[in-house]
Amino acid sequence: MRRLAKAGGEAREMLQRAVDWMFPMTIEWFGLPDDMKRHSGQLDYKLKGLTNDKLRQVWMSSTVPLCEQLGLAAPAHWDEATDEYVLDYPFPCQYDAAAKRWAIDEGEIPWEAVFDRWKARGPMNEIYVESVQRSRGDVERWLDGRAAA
Repeated sequence: MRRLAKAGGEAREMLQRAVDWMFPMTIEWFGLPDDMKRHSGQLDYKLKGLTNDKLRQVWMSSTVPLCEQLGLAAPAHWDEATDEYVLDYPFPCQYDAAAKRWAIDEGEIPWEAVFDRWKARGPMNEIYVESVQRSRGDVERWLDGRAAA
């Protein structure tokens, strides 16, 4: 990121577009907000060290300052009153796959819509699944060959 930001011009514009696209996606990856979580088993059994909201804050505490340092616009800011990072867009929001952009201006959407989007996977999912299945078959044939030898 540092190299691309320093290069300026088209490289910097591409980097900003990547931040615009990936920032909201990454924020979603941490899952439901804590006030919507129904199960705490991952925390109770120490499979996960922090809540979803705390994980988002940890990630933003690295990402937002880096973007600011590089002169990139991150869609979040530090709020002194709450002593945490706050998103500058509705969360979660709709992703317009055809236009390849976040539909921030359309407002917040229900998490069920996010889950539906995740389940739809995307155009590369079929290729990815086929690749994994092919690799598994290759490994199984290799193991079978070793067992026969």
